[in-house]
Amino acid sequence: MEAAESILKAGYRLDRYELLCPIASGGMATVWLARLRGKRGFEKLYAIKTIRTELVDDATFQEMFLDEARIASRIQHPNVAQILDLGEQQTVLFIVMEWVDGDSLAKIRKVVAKRKGTIPIGVTLRVLADACAGLHAAHELRDENGDAVDLVHRDVSPQNILVSTVGAAKVIDFGIAKAHGRKQGETRTGVVKGKIQYLAPEQVKKGAKVDRRTDIWALGVCLQELIVGKPPYGDDDDVEVIRKLMTDELPEPVEGIPEPVQKVLDRCLGFDPDVRFPTAAGMQRALEAAMKEMGESTTTEDVAAFLRTECPELASQRKSIVGKAIDEAKGRPAPPDSLSKEEVAFAPTLVGETGAISQRQPAAQRDSNLGTVQLTRRKGETPVGAVHPATNASLELDQEPIVIPKRSLAWLWVIMLLAAVIAVGAYRYPEVAHRVLAVVGIGGGSTQASEQAGAATATESATASAIPTASATASATASATATATASASVAASASAAPSGSHAATAPSGRHHTWPPGAPAASEEPPEPVNSNWSLYKNQPPPPPPPAPKPAPTDSNPY
Repeated sequence: MEAAESILKAGYRLDRYELLCPIASGGMATVWLARLRGKRGFEKLYAIKTIRTELVDDATFQEMFLDEARIASRIQHPNVAQILDLGEQQTVLFIVMEWVDGDSLAKIRKVVAKRKGTIPIGVTLRVLADACAGLHAAHELRDENGDAVDLVHRDVSPQNILVSTVGAAKVIDFGIAKAHGRKQGETRTGVVKGKIQYLAPEQVKKGAKVDRRTDIWALGVCLQELIVGKPPYGDDDDVEVIRKLMTDELPEPVEGIPEPVQKVLDRCLGFDPDVRFPTAAGMQRALEAAMKEMGESTTTEDVAAFLRTECPELASQRKSIVGKAIDEAKGRPAPPDSLSKEEVAFAPTLVGETGAISQRQPAAQRDSNLGTVQLTRRKGETPVGAVHPATNASLELDQEPIVIPKRSLAWLWVIMLLAAVIAVGAYRYPEVAHRVLAVVGIGGGSTQASEQAGAATATESATASAIPTASATASATASATATATASASVAASASAAPSGSHAATAPSGRHHTWPPGAPAASEEPPEPVNSNWSLYKNQPPPPPPPAPKPAPTDSNPY
């Protein structure tokens, strides 16, 4: 397969991260300084690790890369560089890590060696003790079920221990770490992983078990190299180193090492793993005890002070590189975005006073290559051009703040206050409330009107029924007493008239006297009340009582 040619360069974006400049390169990956920009001028620097271009299509390296992201991202310790994110853009995998403002222990040693000096032993012991703490956290890592994954770094070296400007040590690069659950699987027979000078004997012996004590050996090699200036087998080539490790040939003894430190080295560099410290935490305690025994107790602040005074050029060079990369990024046009079909649904929306204005376009009107950046191309292939920054609406919108109009809710508070006052007044003064409701036609006023209407209807009914009764009585009296005198007829008529008048003025049974307890206007009992009467039904008037039949007589004038 023809190798792909990389066109990754400063100014390109991987997802949300803008590449600024490359800062390191190894056998499997390249590390970039990247910047994440947010709203209102927010910026943060990150380190982005990408697979080398010639290994992009190698499935084995892709699995190793994914294993590193999946396993190492679960390690949470101040002495381990944290992995924050994993991404992929156009077949390019990348890992987002925290940016450590510092240099590797190997680079620091080289700068000091150029001046014919060595790193103070207290600084060396402090940095390696902190590295032991980070490795112990990695060795103790457990999966989601609580089972130990038996993680082994297998590539501990001064190149993979960073020291920040504040004196903190950070273990990095778990790319070839061994752990249960790795998709890449076990190392094949005859394949050696790691730097030859820092390999433990069990890493080159067939069938030997590799566990956390393998990293203890590598830490011992780092300790001797930082104190003496070279590793135990520093004078031999790689083939000779492997031969001596396979035959358990001890390195030549070195003079000038303090006795407390030599005791630590003797345990770290034992060919038998059972002789070594069982854990990295045990080695950390031994290093700190050696510092106290020699009177070289050192803190991270002491390490930071050493870097400021003895290696100021490292910080100034790094600051210059980062500053230059940021200045160049300011002068460049806005970096192009990579918009896939799935990401278009989340196009930015500007919220203004007139409403939301979406920047999306229908799929039929949108170019499938809009905003995409070709990260890899084959030799001789014409790269796809990036979208001009002026047409990149999403980036322009990213720089504009979201404006949300403010609306007053005072009217709501006024209504709520008035409702509360009315409720309290109705509770404290119910009679006044009933009168007010009666005036506006709500509540008790309608009940009083209904009672008055019912009283008037009953009065009219009583009057209509009293008149025919009086007439019938008068007729019967005239027929029974034919010989009655005129005065008797007049008296009968006079007695009927007051009855009719009384019936017309008699109060209804629904009428109440006022004040309560006053004597009734008439001694006659009130008429019975119709229990089926209702204001909402038009009840027909009661039928008149039948006329009394005349009394039978023996004489018939006809």
